[in-house]
Amino acid sequence: MTSGNRLNRRSHNPRLSSNWTEKLLSLKTIRYQYVRELDYPAEAIHSTMTDRMYMDFA
Repeated sequence: MTSGNRLNRRSHNPRLSSNWTEKLLSLKTIRYQYVRELDYPAEAIHSTMTDRMYMDFA
């Protein structure tokens, strides 16, 4: 079973789908911050990546 099939089986509730659809359609903006940190002390590797995303649907 692929992850897509699992998602389809879990989202069979029409009321839940309707609630999510209404919420997504009502959004004017979305923003988030992403932080990814890698730390491998044995190999002297430490890396941090930070990014921000902002979308305006107006």
